[in-house]
Amino acid sequence: RIKLRYLDFYDVWMMDVYDDSTKKVLVVDIPMVTGTNLLGQYQHLGIGSAYLMNVRNSALMQPDNKSLGVDFILAWGDTL
Repeated sequence: RIKLRYLDFYDVWMMDVYDDSTKKVLVVDIPMVTGTNLLGQYQHLGIGSAYLMNVRNSALMQPDNKSLGVDFILAWGDTL
């Protein structure tokens, strides 16, 4: 399970990852940026890979408070 929140002051989305069965927090405060595996440094947890992708060729480098889910999507899986 993931929790996303937008920090207006910093103009950035953050992601927290939880174990769905235990509700235990696995990772907190992952900045959502494009061009890298957001979960790359957490491979030892076995939670897969996640990428933030610009799917509409937006001029933005990262999503703002209105473009996540529209211009940018989060792709998460075991084999990305």
